[in-house]
Amino acid sequence: MKIAAKLVALALVLAPSSAWAECAWMLWQEEQDNIHPATAKKAWITPLAYRDRAACVAVIAERVKAWEQGRSARQEVRPAANDTAAEFITWTTDRKGFVLYRLHCLPDTVDPRGPKGSH
Repeated sequence: MKIAAKLVALALVLAPSSAWAECAWMLWQEEQDNIHPATAKKAWITPLAYRDRAACVAVIAERVKAWEQGRSARQEVRPAANDTAAEFITWTTDRKGFVLYRLHCLPDTVDPRGPKGSH
């Protein structure tokens, strides 16, 4: 019986995607500003929950499309190849500073801020 339990545990560890399919997905927004390096900061905005990965990824795709249609020469967007993240950047006129935000779709079991107590 112990061997069977170990095999089940191993299967769960090796197949996280099937476990993720059953959980909610969170859209995290990370903001970073380095226009004034001495006071540069990074912040995480409270995430929004979606029923599955596809719904979360669809929001990122919509925001990328809207950004691409309305952006100026000082703005760029970099979607991730796996569609679960995108980076939106606005540069200063001299291109030495920037404000950016990143969107990340993650399973509700993942907190990108790290372990509790390190926020």
